[in-house]
Amino acid sequence: MKNTHLALVPALVALGCTGMPIRIGPSCDDLGESADAVKVTAFLDAGARFETDSVALAAEVEATCADMATDLGITIPTATEDELQVEATCGALSAEIEAIVEAALPAGATLDVIYTPPVCSVDVTAMADCVAECDANVTADVEVMCTEGRLVGSCSGTCTGECRVEGEVACEASCEGTCTGTCEGSCIGACEGECSATDSEGNCIGTCTGTCTGSCTGSCSGSCSGSCVSDVEATCEGTCAGSCDVDFEAPRCEGEAEVMADVDCEAACNAEVAVDAECSEPSLEVYTTATVDPAAQARLAELVTTLRAHYPRLLSLQARLTRIAEAGAELVVTFEGAADAAASFGVAATACFASATTAAVQAVSTIEVTLSMSVEVSASVSAEASAG
Repeated sequence: MKNTHLALVPALVALGCTGMPIRIGPSCDDLGESADAVKVTAFLDAGARFETDSVALAAEVEATCADMATDLGITIPTATEDELQVEATCGALSAEIEAIVEAALPAGATLDVIYTPPVCSVDVTAMADCVAECDANVTADVEVMCTEGRLVGSCSGTCTGECRVEGEVACEASCEGTCTGTCEGSCIGACEGECSATDSEGNCIGTCTGTCTGSCTGSCSGSCSGSCVSDVEATCEGTCAGSCDVDFEAPRCEGEAEVMADVDCEAACNAEVAVDAECSEPSLEVYTTATVDPAAQARLAELVTTLRAHYPRLLSLQARLTRIAEAGAELVVTFEGAADAAASFGVAATACFASATTAAVQAVSTIEVTLSMSVEVSASVSAEASAG
């Protein structure tokens, strides 16, 4: 890989890591039931899971870039020995997007890509169960606090906060998706009536006096295809975000899930639940607000089509990768905190633990490279043309 997590090197040196992939053999898969054994086993499990999922996530991002590249007729290059395939595929896509924008739009112009950023959440119950399996002093009913965010889930009582109803639903609130009806705000899409401003293709990008079919920056009154989100202090037939006067069902945290437990176990469990984070795919619209070169119009249209089809998935993966990268970096640093516990089981267990640490570092590097490539594609989408 091209990138390495240099900040983690001291921890690896201290552990004497060999650079071998994880191999949990007889010396590491049955360490007993002591507190140290439980902790070491939990770390090994978290490291192995993180390693596997980092490869899977890189493949997901690469596949998304490949789908967009195929739509644009790009020949996908084969990765060199010192790079991942996601670097080769997404790098080629990014370069082509920049070339299309450069050829089609006049200087200073950009594509207007309008979407609500993805929202990520983690399973609160899974966090509690994981910590209980790692820390002998914690039980599965431990309180998990959701900081820098909010709890979400099904609420059979009174929800105070936001109620989010997904699908094709009647809506008298904010619509995160396509609104068909009256839009109190800017309508981005089609306007059956009078529109205060349009783009180069005649799409409405201003106030619609009439029926709007598209993204609505204000309140939508009509039908919403996506998520209808309203402020409530009442029953909620969808997902409640905020507080519930009874226990949430299937609670998730949209912020940081924290628990009073061994700090090393908390770090391992943060990494484990992070790889299972759910991040929404935003509804997205792409418009051009400048006159394009007619010769490049067809190529630009192909780009807009593939962005509408695949870019929401890439944005969702990018949000998930950001969260996983942070949790993974913390996991590897705190591996050192469990090294003494592993040492108590002998040389073989110490070597196994050191190998797991090395694999975790490699996994973090894979995550970081993959994240950087998704960001590179996003940068090319929002690039400003320098000539036209």
